[in-house]
Amino acid sequence: MAGLYLDFPLADGSRICVQRHEDRMHMPNMRADGMVPDHAHEFYEIVLIIKNSCRHIYQQDETTLLPGDLFMIPPHHPHTLHFTEDVLYYNCQFFADSLPGEWVDDVQSLTYDRLKANYGGSDDLFSLDRQGILHLNQDEINETVRILEAILYEQADTYPDSERMKRTLLCLLLAKVKRIRDRRFIRNSSSGDWKEKIIRDIISDFENGLDLDWNMAELAARYNISPGYFRSIFRNIAGMPPRQFLNRIRINRAVDLIQHQGLSIYDASCAIGIHDLNYFSRLCRQVTGYPPSHFR
Repeated sequence: MAGLYLDFPLADGSRICVQRHEDRMHMPNMRADGMVPDHAHEFYEIVLIIKNSCRHIYQQDETTLLPGDLFMIPPHHPHTLHFTEDVLYYNCQFFADSLPGEWVDDVQSLTYDRLKANYGGSDDLFSLDRQGILHLNQDEINETVRILEAILYEQADTYPDSERMKRTLLCLLLAKVKRIRDRRFIRNSSSGDWKEKIIRDIISDFENGLDLDWNMAELAARYNISPGYFRSIFRNIAGMPPRQFLNRIRINRAVDLIQHQGLSIYDASCAIGIHDLNYFSRLCRQVTGYPPSHFR
């Protein structure tokens, strides 16, 4: 049960609200320690991170949100945010009854639980986190931001049809997110997608061998494909190149070891196969925006 239930932030007939945040001191419900405490709401919320990073706790999992990360929180699902710096992000909040009837099932299909159920129940493609986060490339970020800004424009306007425009733009946003998710996760149920199987196998290997010295060219050769093609299909399926993906899950594991299991920075670094503390510190800053000492 969430400790706090948030009210819908905008009183208009559309029951849709987009907000653009970048000053953490003016974020709703922010505490002095940078926490937006455990909370839930009666509406859906889509969040897109644009600049800098923060920590997010959801589904009993804590992870670092980075630029390009997009996720959706369904109604009545508690989550917590922790900011240590200003973060530029958008959130789009809406009630299901603001959508045309045929869209209601589509929006439910974008939640983490439905995604996992629809795509086979395997954790492999969700090993980046347990929060259903979708990592957008720069073109996808730009397209999504254009839709969000268009909703903001209609929100600030007083035209008689602004509420209808907001509903239309929300459907466009959901269609865009659904298309991106389908490109990441959809599989051929009759014959199987060999490319997805390769990437799922490699992600599983990464998860089970974070301390190993991975050579991407050798991984590509294992499956008789070129390094460039391997990088391309990995990006298409996982949302980022293989080395970036590996570094991110390594650092998330190290942060968990430091924060929750009491390991020293050096021991956490060694546990993920990095024995150079200077390199570990640079990589941690690159992935999370913070030095390892921030997580002690």
